[in-house]
Amino acid sequence: MTQTKPGSILPNLFRYQLTWLATILGAAHGKSDLGAFIGFLMVVLHFKRCHHLLAEYKTVFSTLLIGGLWELFLVQQDLVVYQGLSPITIVPVWILILWAAFGATLNGCLGWFKDHLGWSVVFGALGGPLAWYGGAALGALSLPNPPLGYGVLAVGWAVMMPLLSFLARYFTLNSEFIDQEVGRGR
Repeated sequence: MTQTKPGSILPNLFRYQLTWLATILGAAHGKSDLGAFIGFLMVVLHFKRCHHLLAEYKTVFSTLLIGGLWELFLVQQDLVVYQGLSPITIVPVWILILWAAFGATLNGCLGWFKDHLGWSVVFGALGGPLAWYGGAALGALSLPNPPLGYGVLAVGWAVMMPLLSFLARYFTLNSEFIDQEVGRGR
């Protein structure tokens, strides 16, 4: 069983919620660069507080990569339209920062799901679309065909949440094993 460091859950949740609000409201109000910058600072602050830094880098980068590919799919299939796109990007920077911040929760406030992958499917299927609904309600994005868009989001998140939780667990356990071996002088 992987354990989340005591006392780290609430600060981790606060950093993610601040990132979510900054990026969503920034995009909705034409200040996506400011929202992305605030989110970036929250991710950097997260790294400064990590116990297994290499595992955390791998978890956040994997989440960013998988999330970025997911966003590319959503945009290319016209399932979602984002505010704050620059002329040279297909996926806005602010949503990528939000994915990095989400990755930072997988060993923090969402760490429980690493040992409960079944519940992560349920959480993903419900929480993913709800986050997009909130973003749409605040004006950061729109779904041209809401029933189809939310359905695809539910299925995608039902797959991604356990996958990302599994990767976080794998990277953390691997890091803990290396720490134990180094401690034994091997």
